[in-house]
Amino acid sequence: MNNRLPPLVPVFRFSIVAAPSESSENAKQRVGVNNIVYRGAYPTLKNLRFLRRLRLRTLVSLVPEDGVTGDLATFCDQEEIDMHHFAVPKGGDLTPSAVAKILSILIDPYRLPVYLHCLDGTRITGLVVMTLRKLQNWTPISYQNEYLRFAKTKQVNEEDRNFVSLFSEEVSVPERIPSWLWGGVIPDAHPGGVRLKFGEHTLSGNSFLADRGTTMGS
Repeated sequence: MNNRLPPLVPVFRFSIVAAPSESSENAKQRVGVNNIVYRGAYPTLKNLRFLRRLRLRTLVSLVPEDGVTGDLATFCDQEEIDMHHFAVPKGGDLTPSAVAKILSILIDPYRLPVYLHCLDGTRITGLVVMTLRKLQNWTPISYQNEYLRFAKTKQVNEEDRNFVSLFSEEVSVPERIPSWLWGGVIPDAHPGGVRLKFGEHTLSGNSFLADRGTTMGS
């Protein structure tokens, strides 16, 4: 009798984008420990057992209109994973409004853990991650260097650099945020010019929101 389990095969270019720090107070209390953002390429059948072990709540798919296979859709349905498909043609781009919606998903603890992917886990996924890093207030050189770790090229193209640099779309911020976003503290203003929306209020890069400088749990 063969009792060997099938191997776990991670998705191509799999990596953790954001996760609670094990040294943080929240991690010590085991609060928000599943507030994790993963990234990678399109999952194939051999990757599904690996994905199952991540206990995902959400999957964000950045592929062409007809790019989501029945296997992946069925897997999400069976595992009760909320799938969000943002159609991106091969060689195409995401719009700023689409990226803002994706960011709102990635920073919502109620939707985490989340797996973010495009076809090959490089440019489109990398563009979203760079924009997330801008939201986290990383420096351009830092998020561009991270992008290149997964890229097929030796530099970030000018179009993508400008996209992130000029990104100022309104991003909806939930009442509770992960500890890896602004240290769990909602700022009075975003220094990078990204507009932040709380309920019916919008916070621009140069404006002040008097009652939001409070610590939120993850």
